[in-house]
Amino acid sequence: MDALGSFKTTQHTTIANYSQHQLKPMEQHERLKQLIETAGSTYMSVVFLKKDGSERQLTFNPKDHNDIKGTGNPTTDPNIFRIRDNTLQQWRSFDARRVLRVKIRGTETNFQEDQE
Repeated sequence: MDALGSFKTTQHTTIANYSQHQLKPMEQHERLKQLIETAGSTYMSVVFLKKDGSERQLTFNPKDHNDIKGTGNPTTDPNIFRIRDNTLQQWRSFDARRVLRVKIRGTETNFQEDQE
């Protein structure tokens, strides 16, 4: 019985230490994924920095999966989001680490504060 009680205490201490010292704040790609899931089939826009430093704005419906032919290369990077741009009716991708702001149903979420 002492051994079992000792194990529980050790396990509890390990969990407590983990939660106090090792949990990271939510990553930007995780926040972005949550926002996209929240949008459902509502159009949303994202503004991000392109590799050349200029801003680009894309408007898309997160539930739009038209014309997926399976010819692209899958990515394992969780920071890369592939969407279908509503304006150009073409597939685009963006890097969550470069997102400046997201707008859904008139509510804007600013990501720049996280990057400073």
